[in-house]
Amino acid sequence: MAVRFFVTSFAACGLAFFSATAALSQTTELVTEPLERSVPEDPDEIIGFQNGNFVAVPVPFSSPGIGGGLALGGGYLFKLDPEARTSVVGIGALGTEKGSEAYAALANVAFGENKWLLNVLAGDADLRYDFILDRLTIPLKQEGELFNIGLAYGVTKNLSFGAKLRYLDTSVGVDLKNGGGLPPELLPDAKIELVNVSLTADWDRRDDTDYATDGFRLYGELMNGGDVENDERRYEKLFGNLDGFFAPRDRTVLAGRATACGASDDTPFFDKCSIGATDNFRGFNATRFLDNRTLTFQAEIRQRFTQRLGGVAFAGVGWSGEAVDELWDNGANSAAGLGLRYRVSRNFPVDFSVDVSRNDRGDDLVYIYVGQRW
Repeated sequence: MAVRFFVTSFAACGLAFFSATAALSQTTELVTEPLERSVPEDPDEIIGFQNGNFVAVPVPFSSPGIGGGLALGGGYLFKLDPEARTSVVGIGALGTEKGSEAYAALANVAFGENKWLLNVLAGDADLRYDFILDRLTIPLKQEGELFNIGLAYGVTKNLSFGAKLRYLDTSVGVDLKNGGGLPPELLPDAKIELVNVSLTADWDRRDDTDYATDGFRLYGELMNGGDVENDERRYEKLFGNLDGFFAPRDRTVLAGRATACGASDDTPFFDKCSIGATDNFRGFNATRFLDNRTLTFQAEIRQRFTQRLGGVAFAGVGWSGEAVDELWDNGANSAAGLGLRYRVSRNFPVDFSVDVSRNDRGDDLVYIYVGQRW
């Protein structure tokens, strides 16, 4: 019987939980494909909700802004028909050293011979993270309730189109024992109730969803919505990621990512384009470069030393600004680093990852997570 490995982590930063993607993690696929599959004598034995498996996983993590902590995930995996990917229903929770707490329930269901993909997420969070304004670091607390539902249809094996609906009720304040108010830039987002609708397109020709060695993936999302209590505050956001993978030799993979993002002026700060959140860029706190436009490029060399042990070397450069013609005004922001990978199973291409990055300002940042960064 083929076994799928389930991992759940909220690790990344406070912005990730409240982002339009509404995913439990921006670093890890919820359900991963095994490198090796065993074929049961009777394939019908693994089909149907009643023939699934329970999996529970603790995941330590560390990320700039939100700090270090532990995420716990538990899920029930099943297949609804022979051609469909593995579906999952589960719950997750996290806690961090800074006092953040978050809880969520999810369902990712593939059906109709894998042509239909349904994703549902409901969560509640009380987060503590650092917001960087100019050279000042402001400790923020953000509370909120989130509901996200998405449905995608596969036109072909590699190409799918979908839609998402997100509801978010959130409040933001300064996390100081002696009080203190929000800076003027954040006051419009102190208390906001949002409803957003997104359209998505996903062209995925990777040879593996978790550790690709060949192919590419082009993903784009257009989000529109606004404040339920303020009809005049509406905004749009459009972003796209292009990932490419090539293996010049056995055990070596060259990977690259290009990301472009644009958001309108009324976009709440936690939905704006971000170097670090929109693109999973390593090297900067995800709140340092929040703006209406971002453009980033990343490259990585992934090397397997043994079946279990691997390493990466990565580098990236990005620009941010209020408009496309202002992207270059503040100069480029760059970072590079090294990382270690430890494969958590002999049968699944899922790694426990530790990365150390240094940016062009001389800051060193550590990232701990499960899976590849992108």
